[in-house]
Amino acid sequence: MSDQVVVKVPDSAGSAGNIRLDSVRIRKLRLADLRDQLEQLLRATGWNGRYPVLVGVWESGVLSSPSIQMWLPHDFEGQPAILGIFEQRIKGNEGKFVGARHAQLSKGVEADLRNGTMMIGAVFQRIGNYGPSSFDCVLRQ
Repeated sequence: MSDQVVVKVPDSAGSAGNIRLDSVRIRKLRLADLRDQLEQLLRATGWNGRYPVLVGVWESGVLSSPSIQMWLPHDFEGQPAILGIFEQRIKGNEGKFVGARHAQLSKGVEADLRNGTMMIGAVFQRIGNYGPSSFDCVLRQ
């Protein structure tokens, strides 16, 4: 059970199409009322009635949302390389992305992220992906 439900309009950049809903409040609504309210909120974001829309949950207790930037060379050119680990900066109820900065993580957490990302990068490289890649994650309490 999550505290917050998020609906995202397709083809919207960053947080421009995010609609954040309190799950306690929406559980009390009749289905028709929820549909009507959601349609009104979606149209206010510029939604044109096109489906699908993305529905997800936002975790509570989030400490940070690191983004690991990686270069995936062709498999014959060598191993993937981590270019940096950054923290995404967001503000407001809609979770608007306002930039990034170098992540300030413990050495252990950073090592775990680097190791896991290298394994994922190697798999992506092995199946033919190459070029710049970004892997985002959420660190919780």
